Amino acid sequence: MSSNRKYDNVLVFGPTGDVGGLVALEAHNRGAKVWLAMRDITKPIPAIPTDVEKTGNFVRVQADLSDAASVARAVAESGVKAVYMYIVHGGADFGRAALQVMRDNGVEYVVFLSSYSVKGEGNALRALPPTNWIPYEHAQVEITIEDIGFPYFTTLRPAWFASNYFRTGLDRSAKPPKAILIAGYEDKRLFDNVTPEDVGAVGGAVLVERPSDRKETIWICGPDTCSPKEGWELVKKVTGRTDIETILVPAEQFIAATVAKGIPQVLVDSLLSSYERWQGGYEAEPEFKVGMANIAKYAGRAPMTFVQYLEAHKAEWAAI
Repeated sequence: MSSNRKYDNVLVFGPTGDVGGLVALEAHNRGAKVWLAMRDITKPIPAIPTDVEKTGNFVRVQADLSDAASVARAVAESGVKAVYMYIVHGGADFGRAALQVMRDNGVEYVVFLSSYSVKGEGNALRALPPTNWIPYEHAQVEITIEDIGFPYFTTLRPAWFASNYFRTGLDRSAKPPKAILIAGYEDKRLFDNVTPEDVGAVGGAVLVERPSDRKETIWICGPDTCSPKEGWELVKKVTGRTDIETILVPAEQFIAATVAKGIPQVLVDSLLSSYERWQGGYEAEPEFKVGMANIAKYAGRAPMTFVQYLEAHKAEWAAI
């Protein structure tokens, strides 16, 4: 095991995603050699500029968290002791096979992208029911990491991503696209709009410099809470996409349309359960207050506001 908490050689799964790419970039900026574990090593990595990757200390390696043999090869080739990973939705073993070969090949420290909806530790995690799939599934991975016996473990528990408006809240089959609001929740203060940039910065920071010698749970929350309706009004105002129409749909219609896109119904049902649980807002929760402070604590800068995030991503909105 490491005699200190600094890692200068790390492996990042999922760098083509919003958060994974930013974790990799932050780890690199903090001086680490970063192995980019990808299913397809020819794919572009949006978060890492091409010139930065070419001149920096990055290495692409083929690996898939659902394929334990490829994970074992990547860990053995890289020789890393610290790994960042995300959840593979629908995996039957909650990542156990991949995690076991990581441990067998010398990994001592895991940073896992979990969810704000996971509450508690220890026995509280094991008591979460599978009927609420999002927290249950993430909790099972946390439990697996602990059961396998990694000496060190950090779990990131971010709340509502600012990127969800662009990634999942938009019906792009229409031209111009339409924003979908679920009837009954449109005016509830459900979202904190934490940015992938902030989650990635925290994740990359703690991947390179382990925060403690025990399991560390890091809540990550954005500084702005708003309702879905308010959020979409800001999207249109800041990005200039005033042509986007907001459509109010019943929950049943939203579920059917989302499942039709290939998202498992258990995930959609769990999302609506979260809406129901937090429809009064979660600003009063202790995790929320800690989560806002954690961005400055670990990333060393103030949280990015939702407006700042939208300003930075205007080009993406203009292109749809």
